[in-house]
Amino acid sequence: MSVPSAPAVEMAQSRDRLRLLAVILFSAIGPLVLLTAPALVSRYIVELGMDNRQVGWLFSLELGAMAISTLPTYLWMRRYDWRWIAGLAGSLFLLGNLFSAWLMSEPSPGFGLLAALRFLTAFSEAALVLVCLGTAGTLPNATRAFGLWVTGQLVLAALCLQLMPWLFEHWGVSSFFLLIALFTALILPLVLSLPAGSHDDNRPLPPRQAQAMLLKICLGMLAIFLFYLSLSGIWTFAGELARLRGISTGDSASALASASLMGVAGAAMASWIGVRGRRAWLLALGYLAMTAGLFGLLGEISTWRYLLAACAFKFAWTFALPFLLSAISDYDRQGGKLVVLANLAICGGLAVGPSLAAWLLGDTLDFGLLLLASMAICALSFLAILPLAGNRR
Repeated sequence: MSVPSAPAVEMAQSRDRLRLLAVILFSAIGPLVLLTAPALVSRYIVELGMDNRQVGWLFSLELGAMAISTLPTYLWMRRYDWRWIAGLAGSLFLLGNLFSAWLMSEPSPGFGLLAALRFLTAFSEAALVLVCLGTAGTLPNATRAFGLWVTGQLVLAALCLQLMPWLFEHWGVSSFFLLIALFTALILPLVLSLPAGSHDDNRPLPPRQAQAMLLKICLGMLAIFLFYLSLSGIWTFAGELARLRGISTGDSASALASASLMGVAGAAMASWIGVRGRRAWLLALGYLAMTAGLFGLLGEISTWRYLLAACAFKFAWTFALPFLLSAISDYDRQGGKLVVLANLAICGGLAVGPSLAAWLLGDTLDFGLLLLASMAICALSFLAILPLAGNRR
């Protein structure tokens, strides 16, 4: 077997770095609207004249479009050039945000037209991000790639949340979508660095081994669904929990902002560790810290305890996620395409979590029950991912 020459190895490493850059940038700009939703909601109401129902429907529509995009994108990735898919999706995403900016600059934009436009834009954005997710699964250090995939989203969202009040004051909400379109135009040539596709491993497995692998893949998808089910419910009502515990709106907002920074740190640490650590222990640490954060919110809490619990929870959430995704990618015989289906589990957990939390809270707003349920679901997620947790690469 011939050994690759030094120039060939260096070229491959340069190609992988460029692909990683494309994964980070496209995945950061794609879900930016949903990640900055708290800052956009008030502008939609004040500037565009929407009511609360319309705003809620608009964001639900964008999240639904992301979920709906998963299966078509998965099938397209099995048949077509990934660069072509990413290029088309990126172009449609650019145009969608450009037209959104134009429509929002009108005195009274029609809600139906805007909703349809945002649905198509989110559908395209999801296809682009899913190609990047599949590409991350093909890179030599998948855990590091998934960690940077999360980090890029969090860092850009945090920067935008700081910039948006000034931006809206001077140029209105339409300027935000115009900037997204301009940034997308600048990075769009990076689609050429993405792989053309990947090859499935078609080697037949013995029946018992194939059944065992299928079971582990199903457990991995279940683990991600439960992971997001556990966190999305409590995170949605984190501000309300603080209010009921007598913590001021300003203090709770500062605590949640600090928690977001800890989320960046968690994803960055997971990226730094990459494949060097023992994944089973690292996952156990992440889940334990998440559970500790939830436990810290039980009962009567002070502002400092709320801050520490929120920071521990968000750090653990983003620290554990890259290892969760890499655990599934280790069992991917479809060349990075299987991990794309994890988006269905993510969207499912995000969609069901707030509804489940609202049902558990009921009219009594019993956060104790919600927190205990979230801890139980978190534990079930860990048990589901445990059979896949060992390092295989």
